[in-house]
Amino acid sequence: MRKAQHRASQPGHKRRAADRPLSKRWAQLAGVLAIPGGVLLAAAWVVPELASSSRSQVLLVSYLPYVILVLGLGLSWRFNDAPAFFALTVLLLAYWGLREGLPHGLGHGVRQRAIYNAIGLLLPLCFAAVCLLKGRGIFTVHGLVRFALMLLPAVVIAALITWPDVDPRQLLPAAIMHSGGTAWTPASPLAIGGFALAFVLLLARMSYQQRLVDGAIVGALAAAAIAVHTGAQMISTIVFMGAAGLLLLVGVVQDGYRKAYMDELTGLPGRRALEEELLKLSGSSYSVAMVDVDRFKKFNDTHGHAIGDQVLRMVATYLRHITGGGKAFRYGGEEFTILFSGKTAREAEPHLGELRERIAESSFVIRRGHRAKLTRPSISRSNRGRQRITISIGVAERNARITTPEKVIKAADRALYRAKQGGRNRVCR
Repeated sequence: MRKAQHRASQPGHKRRAADRPLSKRWAQLAGVLAIPGGVLLAAAWVVPELASSSRSQVLLVSYLPYVILVLGLGLSWRFNDAPAFFALTVLLLAYWGLREGLPHGLGHGVRQRAIYNAIGLLLPLCFAAVCLLKGRGIFTVHGLVRFALMLLPAVVIAALITWPDVDPRQLLPAAIMHSGGTAWTPASPLAIGGFALAFVLLLARMSYQQRLVDGAIVGALAAAAIAVHTGAQMISTIVFMGAAGLLLLVGVVQDGYRKAYMDELTGLPGRRALEEELLKLSGSSYSVAMVDVDRFKKFNDTHGHAIGDQVLRMVATYLRHITGGGKAFRYGGEEFTILFSGKTAREAEPHLGELRERIAESSFVIRRGHRAKLTRPSISRSNRGRQRITISIGVAERNARITTPEKVIKAADRALYRAKQGGRNRVCR
């Protein structure tokens, strides 16, 4: 049998969407865009429904985006999600500018055109900047820099709205002041260019990483672009700015769920997700397998933690494709757990044996060209290159004697210990 090879050419590198087969990448991309697409379609359906509303009803609805955006700010602050927090701040300031500066839509006045053009240009640029910068906290030095980036544009727009005696030409460059719309949109060419640049940057990141939160960010930018495009219709601005805030709010929740339930290193569900799955199976038949990477501590000490992380990712890749209906979880350290719902330990054992053989028959390659990246530079020539990775597995089932998840896991741990004592690279019940 031909052995699979896994190269550790970049010890700190995580598996990205670009590493997956093209069909899977397209399927993943469709999943990322499903919620944003649905929200935008719903917003497009709501706009004509609200068109016949009275002025008092429209005024009441106009406060809804504020509620959504402030709620998103609170959640992103609670989760310490700096990019989402500042993106929501940008949307909040932009919506305030459109609502207060253009209460009756876009007219033909110089001041209105100045407010509209300034928001149309600054919104996408600030939005892309705060989303692409790495999150390093909200109320930190880096966070203060982001606040400063947004403060100057906000002050300029606020001055145009609240100080009617101020000449817009004293605050804005002539390129913004004298830039009008085109035949198909009232947005200025500068605003169109700003949105186009922001879309290219954010779409590139979304295509590369394909995280749900990146889809929410791109969807929010699309909703904000529609809100600016329909600046002459306040109802449309209200609905689509609310949709943009809603998408970011959903993105914050999704990202919070990922951090709470998914293991960042391997991409597998974490221990909390395992505990919840076991609670769902209370009273049902199931078996649990505890998986441990053999001699992992020695491997880590020899080659460094960065290469050790690559080993864990490689093992997780095999566990993710376990047969027999098993579901893999990262338990902690070099330990993993596989849960088989509705199967006894005897029924799960062949699938675990197949998994063990596949990993043992693979090879893990450390490229010599990247030895400078290894944690410990004093690696002998014989230890570099091809490495054999094996795992030991202990499996136990819920039965009349072992009735709780805790007892099943302890029984699987005891079986794992027997596998280790028996020479490793084996499955024990």
